[in-house]
Amino acid sequence: MRENEIPILILSDSRGTSHISIEPSVQKDGSIRLFREFSGSRYSFKNDELDSLRLFLDSQDASDVRFEDTRTRIMRKMLRRIGYKKASEYKALHNLEIKLSEIDPGISRGMQLFGTSPDSGSSNFEKMRHISMFRNGAAIGEVALTDFGLFVRAKANRFGSEGYAVAASREEMPEMLLSVVLQLRKEGKRYLILGEEYSEYTELIHPYPLWRMSLSRQKKYDHECRVAKISDWNVLAKLISEYEDAEISSVYERLTKRLASNEYRYLLTPGNEGFALIKFMEGAKGMINDLYVSPQHQAKGLGDELTRGCISHLSESCIGMHLNTIYPRARRLYEKYGFKVDYTDLSIALNQKRMTKPNA
Repeated sequence: MRENEIPILILSDSRGTSHISIEPSVQKDGSIRLFREFSGSRYSFKNDELDSLRLFLDSQDASDVRFEDTRTRIMRKMLRRIGYKKASEYKALHNLEIKLSEIDPGISRGMQLFGTSPDSGSSNFEKMRHISMFRNGAAIGEVALTDFGLFVRAKANRFGSEGYAVAASREEMPEMLLSVVLQLRKEGKRYLILGEEYSEYTELIHPYPLWRMSLSRQKKYDHECRVAKISDWNVLAKLISEYEDAEISSVYERLTKRLASNEYRYLLTPGNEGFALIKFMEGAKGMINDLYVSPQHQAKGLGDELTRGCISHLSESCIGMHLNTIYPRARRLYEKYGFKVDYTDLSIALNQKRMTKPNA
């Protein structure tokens, strides 16, 4: 392995029909976050795979690991088999009362305002949902959120405001944000995105970086990716369900609309090992929405192939393009092709799990 290269572990099950790839990332608090991709419907453990996983985590000095493991629960099962134990990720607060409301214009009087940009207008706030918090009956603050389905945001940057917080004091902010996380988990949300302006108040919720990256030049590369057609529907549905860790049925409607739209374009690798989704936007701007390679085909250069294909296709009509990623390996891949980080948000996986090493 080259110096400073991010390691990746790829495992296949006993039948060779399911595969897992695991990418580690060291967090500021010293824990290891595991980014996991899974293909196949079932996974049968092999002892040598469990040994490989144990050695891999030991090499990362992983006494405390966090990961998102939704539908298949594969990571939890494998970690249990090698002795890792479930630990509490978020502890509920018993002394705070939470109320949901459209807006409570009186609650913020005399409180400090957080998470707004200098040009944010209060008119934007009326369109947001609010979570108000009280301690012993007294208001301590509220957080306003913009709801995007599974994603919820409270952040501000030069592109606009998508939420804010008010608090009686700075000391209240960490517990307020934890209360928001606990409430959104109850609602079945998947991610909370906060602006970097909240970074000093997030010790209780363990976020990881979400990098907004951009490329401001056109470039045509040689590549072998092809544009997906309606006839590729089944191939794409399978790949997207792997990427999103979701049932295939949940991607049907969205996939059908995008295949028929001029706004979106799917690209496939030559052997259908991975896909990318690009979006053509107003103002000659483009976006790499998704990029994914099945676990058994990772670390073979197919991510480079898809990236070259995305840039080439977007360059046909776009003078600039951007993307968002949480994966350290992906960030390095995009930087290789000239993308630069514009800003960093904080992403909280609301269903993330935490497990600890035996005797840790």
